[in-house]
Amino acid sequence: MFRDYLRLIRAPNLFTVPSNILAGYFSVIPIGVVDIGQLLSIIFSSIFLYVSGIVLNDYVDIKVDKNERPDRPLVSGRITKRNALILVVVSIVASNFLAFTVSMASLMISALLTAVVIAYNFRLKGGIVTNPLSMGSARFLNVMLGGSPAIALFPVPHQDYTLLIFISFCLFLHTAAISILSRKEVDVVKKYSSWITIFISFSIVLVIIVSISVVGLRWTFQSWFIINLSVYSIVMIFTFLHLLTSLGNLTKIREIKQNKEHYVRLDEESTYKGTHIEATKEIRSTIKIMILSIIILDSIFLSGIAGITVGMGTLLLLVPSILLGRKLYLT
Repeated sequence: MFRDYLRLIRAPNLFTVPSNILAGYFSVIPIGVVDIGQLLSIIFSSIFLYVSGIVLNDYVDIKVDKNERPDRPLVSGRITKRNALILVVVSIVASNFLAFTVSMASLMISALLTAVVIAYNFRLKGGIVTNPLSMGSARFLNVMLGGSPAIALFPVPHQDYTLLIFISFCLFLHTAAISILSRKEVDVVKKYSSWITIFISFSIVLVIIVSISVVGLRWTFQSWFIINLSVYSIVMIFTFLHLLTSLGNLTKIREIKQNKEHYVRLDEESTYKGTHIEATKEIRSTIKIMILSIIILDSIFLSGIAGITVGMGTLLLLVPSILLGRKLYLT
C-alpha cells in the first residue's frame, strides 16, 4: 500500500520541488540571513501543493488511464478515489496554511498556484497551447514562492526582483518544453508534424542555455555557475541527440520492412506497433531526464548566487530522485 502511494504522488519528482524553492529564495535573500524555519515552511508548502496536483491529475484522468495505464494505483483500485480526493484536499490546505505562516505574499502566490493546478487538471491540460502554458506557469510560480518571503505586497523603489523573475522564467521555459514533448509521444514515429515538436522543445532548451550564459556573465554571478551550466548543457544536448538518432533509426527500420516484396498487412501492423512502442519508450526516457534536469537547472543559479557549495549540494537531490526513479514512474 505504501508503495502505491509513492507511485501515486510520483515520489521521484518531489525532489525537483525544493530546488525550485532554494533558487527563488536565494535570488532575493542573502545566504547570511537565512531563516531556516521560514525556508522549510515554504519547501513543504511547495511539496504539498505538488502532491495535490499530481494526485488530482490521476483522479481526473482515471477513465483515460483505464485504457492506457491500467496498472496505476487509482485505476487498479489499490487506492480508492475517496482516499485520493482526501489526499488532494489535505495537501492543498496544508500547503496554503504553511504559506500563510511565512507571509501574506507567500499565501497569495500559493493560492494562485493552487488555482493554476486546479485549472490545469479540469480545463487546461487538453489544449495545445494551454497545456505547456499552465505547466510552465506552475513552475514559474513555484520559484516565485521561494522568493516570496522577501516580496512586499506593495513594492518600494529599492526592491529588485529581476533575477527572481529571470530564474522563474527559465523554469517556465524548461517545463513548457517538457510539456510540449510529452504531448507528442504517441504519434512521434507516425507523423512528421510530431518531429517538429521535438525540435521546438530542443530549441527552447537552447534558448535557456544561451540566456543563462548571457545573463550569468553580465550579472554578478559567481563564475562557478559555468560548471553547472556545462553539466546541464551536456545532459540536454546528448539527450536530444540520442532521441533524434533513436527515432531516426526506428523510422528507417519501419520503412525497410514496409518495402520488402513479401510484405503483408499483418507485417505492417506489427511493424508499426513495434516501432511505436520503442518510440514511446525513447520519448518517455527523454522526459524523465528533463524532469530530473530541473534540479540541475536550479543548481546553476544557486552556484552563481550562493556559491559552489550550495550549487553542488543541490545536485545531491538527484540521488534519491534517480534511485526512486528506478522503481517508480515519473510521468
